[in-house]
Amino acid sequence: MIVAPVRPQPCSAETRNCSFWNWGGGNVRPHCCTDHLLELIDHVHAVLDRHGIRHWLDFGTLLGAVRDETLIPWDDDADLGILAADAPSVVALREELEAPGHVLFAHPRAVWMHYSAVNQTPLDLTVWNERDGRLHSTESPLHLWPGMHDRTSFPVELVETLGEVTLNGRRLPAPSDPYRLLDQHRYGADYLTPTRPIVSLGARQVIESAEMTAAAAALVSLVAERDAHLRGIVRGRLPFAGSRRWDNHAGRFLARAMLPLEPDGLYLEAALVSFPPAVGDTAAERLVRSLAWTEQAIDEYQHPHPLIGLRRLSRVLVRAGRVVRRRIGLLMRLGTPKGPRVAAT
Repeated sequence: MIVAPVRPQPCSAETRNCSFWNWGGGNVRPHCCTDHLLELIDHVHAVLDRHGIRHWLDFGTLLGAVRDETLIPWDDDADLGILAADAPSVVALREELEAPGHVLFAHPRAVWMHYSAVNQTPLDLTVWNERDGRLHSTESPLHLWPGMHDRTSFPVELVETLGEVTLNGRRLPAPSDPYRLLDQHRYGADYLTPTRPIVSLGARQVIESAEMTAAAAALVSLVAERDAHLRGIVRGRLPFAGSRRWDNHAGRFLARAMLPLEPDGLYLEAALVSFPPAVGDTAAERLVRSLAWTEQAIDEYQHPHPLIGLRRLSRVLVRAGRVVRRRIGLLMRLGTPKGPRVAAT
């Protein structure tokens, strides 16, 4: 049985933001969340522009503006770029940025905003550090689109003088050559082809652009849709789903920890038969494994069997053990005293 999507009333500053990613495959952002994203963009742009702080649309927000002059229908955040040298000045504007009820968050590597303290619709201000004539971010590889993990740095000349693009009827700052940025330093030559990204319970893959093949690129959309469907099922079945506990670290860990560690042989074999990768196509092979993993997880929720509870418990224990070992290893490294310096001879 497929769990019916849960679509609440339109969200506001006093309610939690809509979790449309969890409503099942094919669902797109509701109008309320679109309005909140545009309000965030307008406000942050106005404040930074008023204070002469250089900023520009980036990532999916820039892609939507260039491709359709609108926000991408399934994007759940907004993306601006700023220079690392300007990040302290942005944080110093906290009072002005938070005046409408928005909330600013900052640490040395990132700055972002939420629509309100309750509604966590986000706007990310990616911080770019200049090094050797290029700008580099500190984005985690797991936050990036498969095939763009070595594409994020770009020549500083693209934002030395900014241009403009149209987004939902407003003109906003953008890199001087957004087509070059999107092609060479973000999504590749097929950036004009809409592809729903993977926002994942576990199916996301780190794939470099040099590894990405036509077969792998074709699988990305399928893996994304099945993973979104899995998220909807998990959210509908877990006892704490729909509450605030779903969004805390413990809830997210438990949701992931109960899923397969690796795809079982039958699911992997079925996926390989349906999408046989070419010899040496490692990117496609990894995405086929992701697809098999996702199909197994969906099947376990839709057709539970008596032993599934024990299997899920063992998975939770395995993953919890891995977390504990990583934490202990980190503490040991931090607590190990450094030995005396020995002069090279």
